[in-house]
Amino acid sequence: MTDNWDHVKNLAQEPPLDFSFKNVNFIQDLTSEEPRIGLRPVKRSKEGKSLTQALRINNNVLNDLNDFTQTLSQLLEQPQNLAWIDLSFNDLANIDPVLTTFSNLSVLYLHGNCIHHLPEVDKLSSLPKLRSLTLHGNPIEEEKGYRSKNVKTSSWRSFYHFEPLLLLSLQRYLVNFKAVQEVGGWHGKDKDRRAGARMDRCPLWRVANQNK
Repeated sequence: MTDNWDHVKNLAQEPPLDFSFKNVNFIQDLTSEEPRIGLRPVKRSKEGKSLTQALRINNNVLNDLNDFTQTLSQLLEQPQNLAWIDLSFNDLANIDPVLTTFSNLSVLYLHGNCIHHLPEVDKLSSLPKLRSLTLHGNPIEEEKGYRSKNVKTSSWRSFYHFEPLLLLSLQRYLVNFKAVQEVGGWHGKDKDRRAGARMDRCPLWRVANQNK
């Protein structure tokens, strides 16, 4: 029991497996992508799977999370211990129920997507350890009751929708977007349209352009 607990603590200290800015359209494509290497590389098991509890798939072009569980089982040594997922700045229109199968999930970033319906958030009420959720930059910001929305669970702690966080995320996104453009990270004739549409979903970006 002690050895298992020590192993879990070690996983929690590992950096995230990072697939950000990979222009990924389908979750299955992650198995053929090389993750980004940070200051401290993620350790791997003897089978070559990553020993981490955190996954970064932000700033891609995902429309859905089909085959999410199967893909993670190929990437992570212990996908059931996944505690931190960054899916921000994709094209997700809903919150896939597959996310609720990860009972150890405590942090979920969904800002900058295409989520339109506020009841989508209620799907996450079954996650017992969820503490932090980001949803700013989604169309649901325009829905009445967004700011007072609470997921119906006693374990809920943070429902981030504040303008300072939105501004910080937008600033980081613009910096990263420029860097990706400089290295030719997005390809195809529609890359400018896709990037423009994604930033136009952000209320702060819309307001800034309206004031020009």
